[in-house]
Amino acid sequence: MKYEANNQTGTDIWGKWISAETGKVEKLSADGKETSVSAKQGAIVVDKQLLQLGREVFYKETFGNEVFLTDIMGIVNGPLTMTNIAKAIIALKGKGTTNLQVELAKDITIGDRTYKKGKSLHMAILKEVIKCRA
Repeated sequence: MKYEANNQTGTDIWGKWISAETGKVEKLSADGKETSVSAKQGAIVVDKQLLQLGREVFYKETFGNEVFLTDIMGIVNGPLTMTNIAKAIIALKGKGTTNLQVELAKDITIGDRTYKKGKSLHMAILKEVIKCRA
């Protein structure tokens, strides 16, 4: 299956689509009469410029989450790995928790305390670290 980008242009008004290709305006008024639409009424023109902006934001913006995952959690090469987080979640067998316990892939020192590789780190401790760094 080949992916093709959506390049449709037109106008969206509160989830109803008016295609620029057909130019057909859906009946948007309560009484069933066709009506013109404007930004005042919530209409958004979806043109090539808006589509390009959407792509740039989607692919380039990080919203700061990479700092949390890499610098605070060390997810790439630190003590908390995605594999170990996944193992901890699977070990719950569908049950919830407010204190996920994740096995450490490396030694880590938090404050004046060192946690050794192979031991489980309680996520409640991580919450306190995040509060201190915020």
